[in-house]
Amino acid sequence: MNSNSILDLDDVLARLGGDKSLFVEVAEIFIEDFAVHLGSIKDEKSSSKEVSRAFHSVSGAAGNIGAKDLSKLSKEMELLAAEKAVGSEQLDVFTDLANKTIEVVREAIVELGKA
Repeated sequence: MNSNSILDLDDVLARLGGDKSLFVEVAEIFIEDFAVHLGSIKDEKSSSKEVSRAFHSVSGAAGNIGAKDLSKLSKEMELLAAEKAVGSEQLDVFTDLANKTIEVVREAIVELGKA
């Protein structure tokens, strides 16, 4: 998977009017918030409604920063969570993509922070 399939930086920068500092700000918030949402997703005490809501939040936030693959997968996971049908294998796929996405977003933050 290359960075373009994980993060469509051209698209998000176009939507932000080319404002690189705004992207950096939004991306940093995404990373911070993601940790909270992942905690809810992995917490065995979370209800299916809380897990579904966390996936929903990740889906929207990922879409906002141009992480289309993560946004799409999060939406699928949201629907599964609502049906209490999220398995450990699916959660591993989600976590793997999320970690790759965060890595690419961090790289973009560094690059755009220099610009």
